[in-house]
Amino acid sequence: MKATSEIARRQILINKKRSIGTVLAIALSTVIVTALMCFATSANHMLTGFLGDDYGDYSVAYTLMIVIPVGLLCLLIAFMSVTCISNIFAASANKRIREYGIVKCVGGTKKQIKEMVVFEGLWLSALGIPLGLLTGTLVGLIGVGITSHYVDIFNDLSKSIIMRPFEASLSFHISGWTYLFASLVSLAIVLGSAGKPAKAVGKISAISCIKGL
Repeated sequence: MKATSEIARRQILINKKRSIGTVLAIALSTVIVTALMCFATSANHMLTGFLGDDYGDYSVAYTLMIVIPVGLLCLLIAFMSVTCISNIFAASANKRIREYGIVKCVGGTKKQIKEMVVFEGLWLSALGIPLGLLTGTLVGLIGVGITSHYVDIFNDLSKSIIMRPFEASLSFHISGWTYLFASLVSLAIVLGSAGKPAKAVGKISAISCIKGL
């Protein structure tokens, strides 16, 4: 294991309160992304059951109807999460600035300093992302269950208006892609959040770090 990874792990154990707060922030971000993906996969399952695997004659339109909202919401969630979590990593890095100076004085490079911040994010992700996936699945289950009630109401209304069967039914559905996509997006958020503070700390000189500047 890299020395920078071990140092980051030790710092997480030392600063337990800040670490717990960061894990919860990462988990919350993952919860939102996972719940969103549960809705997307459930909606896709509903459409394929109603229209067929290729969505019929309007495959492009239906595909875009799912992909565009999910993509835009993921970008919005990522932007908001990176802004929030990045501030937490920046505060953590600022409190450890003297430690980084000592590492530099004994031969540590800018790359190693950056790695310490990034590894901290990866260690915290190992806890936050799985927690977020599990909680997000529960949130998605509840959300899809509530939404399915309105789909049933729409089915009944369509029968009374157009006098023909409407068999669309929204049920909770997930797949391996649900968790893979949610995990990758959440990991990208964490790396993006840790990247900016890591880059900033890496540029500070050893003397400035030791002085706490």
